[in-house]
Amino acid sequence: MSHNALCEGLDDARKRLQELAGMAADDPDRLLSILPAALEDMRHSIDDLREQIDALIAEKEAVSTERQWLRSLVETIPHGIQEIDETGVTLFSNAAHHRMFGYDDGELTGVSIMDLLEDDGERDELKRYLEYLVRKQPTPMPYLTQCRTKYGRVIDVQVDWTYKRDGRGRVVGFVSVITEITERKEAEERIRGLNKELQQRVIERTGELEESRRTFETLMKNLPGMFYRCRNDKNWTLEFADEGSAALTGYPVEKLLAGEIHYSDLMHVDDRERVWTEVQRAVAAYRPFQLEYRIMSADGTQKWVLERGCAIRAADGSVEALEGVLLDVTDRKRAEEELRLAAQITANMVEGINLTSAADGIIVYTNRRFEEMFGYGPGEMVGRPIAMVNAPGDHTPEETFEKIVASIETDGFWCGEIHNIKKDRTNFWTYANISTFDHPAFGPVWLTVQQDITDRKDAEARTRQHQAESAHFQRLATLGEMASGLAHEVNQPLAAI
Repeated sequence: MSHNALCEGLDDARKRLQELAGMAADDPDRLLSILPAALEDMRHSIDDLREQIDALIAEKEAVSTERQWLRSLVETIPHGIQEIDETGVTLFSNAAHHRMFGYDDGELTGVSIMDLLEDDGERDELKRYLEYLVRKQPTPMPYLTQCRTKYGRVIDVQVDWTYKRDGRGRVVGFVSVITEITERKEAEERIRGLNKELQQRVIERTGELEESRRTFETLMKNLPGMFYRCRNDKNWTLEFADEGSAALTGYPVEKLLAGEIHYSDLMHVDDRERVWTEVQRAVAAYRPFQLEYRIMSADGTQKWVLERGCAIRAADGSVEALEGVLLDVTDRKRAEEELRLAAQITANMVEGINLTSAADGIIVYTNRRFEEMFGYGPGEMVGRPIAMVNAPGDHTPEETFEKIVASIETDGFWCGEIHNIKKDRTNFWTYANISTFDHPAFGPVWLTVQQDITDRKDAEARTRQHQAESAHFQRLATLGEMASGLAHEVNQPLAAI
């Protein structure tokens, strides 16, 4: 029920009472005849007015309750709510708006919003903008700006606003909802920084991956072997093989992948079962496999390969395929065989051989003959100074060692006879040839090859002794002859006398 309807009901009742009062003066009899009905009408009218008044009171109470609820909402909402006139002077500001700008409740009332802006240029611009809004009344659009709080802190805010109009529709001010977005702006700035950093990392990582890809492709092209993917079957059916497979096997990769040539057919017949068993044992144990075996290339050449691989499994754990690499190690195996042969030759030579570190003169290797020659057990001489085998004589063992070292450093080698001493302190002679080279494990070393010449030296000594004795006897014989001749010469004159 509206206030106007109630006023109209009261006017109607007042007019009816005025009519009855006039009738009482002009025609009392007629008044008496209609009075009961008129009073009944008045009673109904009064009841209607009472109901209207009760409804209006209830409506006002509801409006008051709603206004209180709205005020409570305005005061508790975390956004600032502000009402200003057309010049920018604050007419109302809720508690959140005061807190946002560091003011006590009610302190912003009467303050111009121009005073809250950070930049003087923005103040002038806002003043002109308010005049433009009042004059042109464009559709309200949110905007972002920076404001200064009471204590000088600059904050970022978002302003959502609308017009405030009077009863005739004229713009008399503005109502704004102000949200502080400082933290959001800082978060956005951090996110932009993180995005920029992430983009840079992606660029760098992409470059690294591209470099890795190029490196991998280069490796695949220059690898003495092949990368593969095959089924875990007796034929080792190939699903992928790179270009290196042709150089390794001698067959075009297309034939290998088409199954015209099974990889198992290339394996040496004596190695096939061993390879299958070792691979299956590794697959069952969920570990990679590594093994060496022989294959026969298309031209009949036997090659040694080193295979390293592992099983590729599905989500349920079943084996989908085997992936790995095959490396041609034929040259290495040949070199190993040559080294084994050289080691056997060295170990069984009649000459004694040792390697001595040029850095400190410590023995790092001796063959069996060298140990036997000096009376030591296997490995017993390793780690000891080489000077210990030199027998003392005109020079100390250390002086002999230094003399030999000086010759090696000057000429790069030394050869000659050495007077040595065995473990049991027995002296003997050897003829030694010493040269130097860089060992891959020990660095610069002296390689010494020695031959026992004790028997020869003894024979030479006996020969010299025999020659000396012969010379002595010869001298005695010569002296005898000289004595006989002298006696004859003496006797001749005496006979004449």
